[in-house]
Amino acid sequence: MRCTSYTGTSKALFTNVEETEKALEEAETWFFDNVDDNTVGIETYAEKFAVLQTMTRENGKAYFEKEREKEEKLERELAAAYAEKQKEEKEDHDNRKLPTGERLRMAEKQRLEGNELFKAGLTDLQFCELLFTE
Repeated sequence: MRCTSYTGTSKALFTNVEETEKALEEAETWFFDNVDDNTVGIETYAEKFAVLQTMTRENGKAYFEKEREKEEKLERELAAAYAEKQKEEKEDHDNRKLPTGERLRMAEKQRLEGNELFKAGLTDLQFCELLFTE
């Protein structure tokens, strides 16, 4: 149960640190003492976990708020990066209005080209290198 990444800066964001550590250590000792006891039901474990979780969340409101803010900031950065990438990428679709026969002819041509590349064992990168080096 002990968290190895429990740093001084994280610890400073908790209130009642000694009380919380004592409760966690007691729970850890109880768990190891009762792990093989078949008379202790899952409800007991769930109840103890809920009590510890509630106490930790109450005593670490500042820590959990800081972690939530970090996560939200990261999500915003990732969303912005994704939107930027989407702007840079051009759409790879052929939206021309063609007769059905012409569309089928182009699809067959692409299928045959893909089969030839697959049989030759060329990957996309190798194909691009082949195209641009000739």
